[in-house]
Amino acid sequence: MWSFIGGAILLAFLICWGFTWGRVVRTLCSDAHFQEVAGKVPALKQAALENPVRAEQNAPQPADQATGLLTSILMGWYNFSVALQAPDDPRCFRTTAGLAVTYTVIPDGGKNDHHLWLRLPAAARGAAIMGRQMDEVLITLSCFVARLLGVEKWSFQPRSLRYAQHVVFTMNGEENEEFAKRPVQILSPEWLKVFRRQMMKAP
Repeated sequence: MWSFIGGAILLAFLICWGFTWGRVVRTLCSDAHFQEVAGKVPALKQAALENPVRAEQNAPQPADQATGLLTSILMGWYNFSVALQAPDDPRCFRTTAGLAVTYTVIPDGGKNDHHLWLRLPAAARGAAIMGRQMDEVLITLSCFVARLLGVEKWSFQPRSLRYAQHVVFTMNGEENEEFAKRPVQILSPEWLKVFRRQMMKAP
């Protein structure tokens, strides 16, 4: 009797998690979400260049409102972006899908280190169990933002969190000045679709 009840509860939880996970992935990878991110990047770049930081720990980062995976999933059943709060800082934004993006510049002598962080919404922590698919989502979105900024070469840093991606690209003084003058790429909906399909196929 109790085993039947326990099995039913577990099955209900897995179904709830499955629907939440699928919803997260579909929304993050939708054309509308890529369009939204593209629209926020110009202001993000300007704010990062105008307000450099001295070290990584000074970069504005989103804060979790949910303390655990179960809480995140249950909250995510209603609104999977509710458990990730972006700071009130123009160098960080959160999309309607819950993705948090932070971009900062750290001057270091004659060079400038550009740091880009992307963090999945709290309800996607359950989806992170799926591993490869969420890795592809993070890599795709990271490359997408870097391409919008007009960056050709970047490096992925080791992850401190499974659901977050840290990208770094370094420029000398002259390159940084040219980068600052260069506008963010304005991409058509058609180009966005092509980019998404190509990047999601990448290993």
